[in-house]
Amino acid sequence: LVEMAPESTVWREELGETLYELGHRDDALQEWMLIADGPRRTTPNLTQLSEILERFSESVAAVKAMQQACELEPHLSDRIRLARLLRRTGQLDAGYEQLDLAAAQAVSLADQHIINEARRDAWKHDPALHQRAAQLRVRLEQDEGSAADYYKLALIYQSDQKYDNAVASVERSTKADAPSELAWQAAA
Repeated sequence: LVEMAPESTVWREELGETLYELGHRDDALQEWMLIADGPRRTTPNLTQLSEILERFSESVAAVKAMQQACELEPHLSDRIRLARLLRRTGQLDAGYEQLDLAAAQAVSLADQHIINEARRDAWKHDPALHQRAAQLRVRLEQDEGSAADYYKLALIYQSDQKYDNAVASVERSTKADAPSELAWQAAA
């Protein structure tokens, strides 16, 4: 079937699954890699490859495929997916960088909400959350900082259940240059 429909990713995925289940891991990986080979090397195909690899606990390869997907034409959800994979493999800082890149891609309030939910999820798993909040707070005290920075600090405090600090940061966010609509919603 793969030979009859070489562009079809479904058959390669299923062939790889069968090979994997029969104990032929290397052959399965080789077949799966063909999903995003040559002219099939697209963001959707690399994302599909990453999902397959993650499903079979091939975390390092899944991250690599998603990184390659994000080098092409990534959608917001691709960057968020990569951030989650990076977090799961202990690469928190790289994951946060992907969330920052996703935030730069955001075109709507809905996008910003999605990114903030991904950030909250990452912060829940971050053993250094207290230090990150302290570093951001110190940086903001040293220079005025942007409304987005204060809002981000508010979200960190909220994730850490420090609600008084979160409220104070939202208030600062609304007083900074160019406060975001999200900050005004949070203040309300």
